[in-house]
Amino acid sequence: MKALKRQHLSPRFSGKGLFLGFLCLGSGYFHATAAENDNNAAYWRELASQRITAEKERAAAESDWSLQKALLEQRIALLKSEAQTLDADMAKLKENEAKASQERKAFEETLATLKSETDAARKLLARAENALAERYTLLPPYLQKKIYPALNGLDAAAADKKPFAERVQNLVSALNEIEKSRMKIAVQREAIQPSGNENPLQMRIAYLGIDFAYATDESDSVAYMGYAKGGQWHWQAIPEQKDTVSRLFNIFDNREQAIWLDIPLSREVQP
Repeated sequence: MKALKRQHLSPRFSGKGLFLGFLCLGSGYFHATAAENDNNAAYWRELASQRITAEKERAAAESDWSLQKALLEQRIALLKSEAQTLDADMAKLKENEAKASQERKAFEETLATLKSETDAARKLLARAENALAERYTLLPPYLQKKIYPALNGLDAAAADKKPFAERVQNLVSALNEIEKSRMKIAVQREAIQPSGNENPLQMRIAYLGIDFAYATDESDSVAYMGYAKGGQWHWQAIPEQKDTVSRLFNIFDNREQAIWLDIPLSREVQP
């Protein structure tokens, strides 16, 4: 029994041996714990690195967003300014459109008034041309020849085809010629048709204005008095005045000095 106890208490299982065993086990445990701690440290370092990287990315994203936000705010402010400018331009455009509409309306009214006045002026011009055409045959023949072109050949259809301004100018020219002739004495050589004569006679004629005239032949053998009445010229012989009429033409021809001549008008031939 004592022998067995000694065997069991061999140096392999002695207290020193146990201590060494535990020491070995403890050393292994500590080795295992250190390795695990190294692994854990690497994990946490990796995790920290990821967190740092994520924070950097977040910070960069926030920085980019701040920059983009500032740019976006500038763009929005610019768009608002442009929108306000556009609104102002639109308001001004509407105001201009309203003003243009008023001006267009006023122009149309003026144009309508002008057209009405032009139509009235055309009618008035046509009446004036017709009145002058009716008066035409009462004018001295020499004066008829002068104003004939201005009256468009007495053709109303031809007159209507000409510009209004040209017709007015022609009428004014004709009236001016008539007015000038009314205030002067014109000596002409023309053929007349005296009352009672079948054939025209070539005469020297002195027109006193446009309504009255005296005539004589080249030999001063006859004398006539002419006047416009009833749409034509009438010539009446005045043999008792042939010497006076002859002197009248001598004065016109500068063969005699100018003197006062008494050439009476008879009641029968007074215009």
